[in-house]
Amino acid sequence: MPSGILAKPELIQCSGCPMLIVRDHSRRRFCGPCSTKAHGISDKRYHERNRDKRLSYLKEWQRKNGAASNRKFRTSGAGKTWEREYRQCAAYKAKQARRAHRRRQRTKSTISDLTADQWKQILDAYNRHCAYCLGRFPRAELHRDHFIPVVDGGGLTAANVVPACPSCNSRKGAGRVELACYRRR
Repeated sequence: MPSGILAKPELIQCSGCPMLIVRDHSRRRFCGPCSTKAHGISDKRYHERNRDKRLSYLKEWQRKNGAASNRKFRTSGAGKTWEREYRQCAAYKAKQARRAHRRRQRTKSTISDLTADQWKQILDAYNRHCAYCLGRFPRAELHRDHFIPVVDGGGLTAANVVPACPSCNSRKGAGRVELACYRRR
């Protein structure tokens, strides 16, 4: 081929979807989204197969480095100074703004028709108990928790909201947890 003329790129089909990708010198078989998904699945399989190996490595690392090394730094004067300065920097503020924007977009795209009367009925149905740990709490302490998270398309509806204590709600995060009332004893 004469110099100065570029070769026509070879296109191959992604192994995970019908998208065409440019074949480069690597052994790449997936487009970006499918690659992320495939690596996540293989990582999950590895972690499932090597659970004991990972736990022993983690315990050894904690023994050598101290389990509370991060906490020690955060509570030290240097750690507090670093965190205070980080929270004032533009990168942190931009990150927080992106998080808030994503949350607003998710809540805009979901159904939100829970009324105050419905919430009171839900609290009465659960007898002011947390749906996850079954602990009894005052009405003001219970949070409205989305059983199906907003991230997964769960709306603020009577069918999707359960009362949760602050610790269970924060521990659950955006995951799905079995309700205590459905557990087999």
